[in-house]
Amino acid sequence: MRRKAWLLVAFFLILASLALADTLTLRSGETVEGTIVEKTADSVKIDVYGAEVTYFMDEVAQINGEPVAPAPMPEEVIEEDIIIEEDFVPEEAQVSPGKEEPQVFEEIEIEEEGVRTPLVGPETGAKRTPLGRIPGQEEGRPFPMPPEVFMKIMAFVFIAMVLIYLYSSLCLHLIAVKTNTGPAWMAWIPIANIFLMCKIAQANYLYAAGFVAAVLLSFIPLVGVIFNFAILGLSIYLWYRISLRRNKPAWVGVLIGIPFVGLVFMGYLAFSE
Repeated sequence: MRRKAWLLVAFFLILASLALADTLTLRSGETVEGTIVEKTADSVKIDVYGAEVTYFMDEVAQINGEPVAPAPMPEEVIEEDIIIEEDFVPEEAQVSPGKEEPQVFEEIEIEEEGVRTPLVGPETGAKRTPLGRIPGQEEGRPFPMPPEVFMKIMAFVFIAMVLIYLYSSLCLHLIAVKTNTGPAWMAWIPIANIFLMCKIAQANYLYAAGFVAAVLLSFIPLVGVIFNFAILGLSIYLWYRISLRRNKPAWVGVLIGIPFVGLVFMGYLAFSE
């Protein structure tokens, strides 16, 4: 009997503790049970199994089944925000009644994927300018390389072409001297050096005229490729005859038509005995 009595007492104590427990229902749907320790207008502190937890009123939906309204914003803060917003309006934007309100634009720069885009008013006429684009280049077609690198490459190509021209002119000058063909100074003058080659090769000057015409026609789009082959053929023929005039194998003159490699055989005809 005593055991049953103690069980009944423990049962009623548990029921009493559950009945006296406070329940918080959060706005997230979670339910918290415990004993409210402190409650203010902004927050509520509840003891949950010996641990005190504080919740703001904005997080609590109900306390013991009673709805909780969110804490109101202090009037001083609202007035301060209104004052700041009014002070933020520039004087240029304040217009008198009856006048058209002017538009105010602010210049902003946005950097995205290597592109700097100024956003300005329509009166400025600013346009999108990706980094690395040269002036006047069409939008949507970025320059394939930085302009500085491009200029260096062009300078290198120009210097290389000048050196090749001076080298070939020197070789032709020496060949003219060794074959007793003059005047040798024609080797240094454009177009005149072609006539000197025909004179050394003992070929008709019509070949020189055809060579010059082919050079001019090679600049025509599409069909210019055909005249490039004509220039190559005339060069090989003239150097073939020059090799024979120097008492060298004919294939030496033919190999001069190969780009860059031909410079070696040109030097062979000029500097050899």
